[in-house]
Amino acid sequence: TEQAYASDNLGYTQDSWNNPGNNTVEEWSFRDLYDSEAEGALGLGLDSEAWDCHINHYYGYWWSDLAKNGYDVYFSILGWDEDKWDNGSSEPETEGMEW
Repeated sequence: TEQAYASDNLGYTQDSWNNPGNNTVEEWSFRDLYDSEAEGALGLGLDSEAWDCHINHYYGYWWSDLAKNGYDVYFSILGWDEDKWDNGSSEPETEGMEW
């Protein structure tokens, strides 16, 4: 079942499921997940593109990975650059903004 994929494979609890950003598995890009975690994500209908965008928000990528996929353009518009992204030197003003 979907709940089993979420809890058994990805380590979600009811609390971490209902509060995104509270499960450490979300820090990893899809390619860095263990096989059982990737199986859990796929069981929930999340392929690598969906996981990296909607769950990990590309935080598991290095700047070179963003550039290779053409995403660096969009992150640059938001004020990110390689130093900020890879080294955490600072965050752009847009990082704390809400809709």
